[in-house]
Amino acid sequence: MLTGAGLLVDRGALPVQASAASIVVGTWLVAIAVGWLARRVLPLRGPHTTESLFAPSIVVPSVGIALMLPLTLHLPIALAKGVGTEGFDEWVKLSIWISGATHVVLAILVAVRGSQLVTGKLPPLSISTIYLITVLVSCVPFVLFVLPPIIVMVTGLAFIPLLRYQATLVARERAELGVEAATPQAIAYA
Repeated sequence: MLTGAGLLVDRGALPVQASAASIVVGTWLVAIAVGWLARRVLPLRGPHTTESLFAPSIVVPSVGIALMLPLTLHLPIALAKGVGTEGFDEWVKLSIWISGATHVVLAILVAVRGSQLVTGKLPPLSISTIYLITVLVSCVPFVLFVLPPIIVMVTGLAFIPLLRYQATLVARERAELGVEAATPQAIAYA
């Protein structure tokens, strides 16, 4: 997912010319296949299932989804509007320029929440806080162009159930791996 997001930013890194639409679709297909394969091939126990890898196993895919999902949601709309893959290529270029910082902030906030869920830091960053900060970032410097913040607000609604699922996924993975939730440490004075 991270590689796909990088390729959308710098399509010149590819040895062949590829449309943004093919990168988006190809990235999801590869991510789904690799995730499915890893889940079936790698055993649930062993040296690779240590607590040190638990956070990255939640955070890295979450960041990849945060970077790829907005444009993925825009792709069928662009194609339905009849702009074709060339029009979507232009949309991606504009999105990177106008809301690139918004995508990066969303990815960081999603990573922080995932890490907090894994480490047991309570309470984790709230979904409403992530949504609000992301929308506010989309207003800078384009608040006079009302459309970018509105698009971010609507697109951001798709992240609400995904961020709820992030907490469910952490709990399920803990149960499957037999990993206890991190216990916050405190010093008690008598």
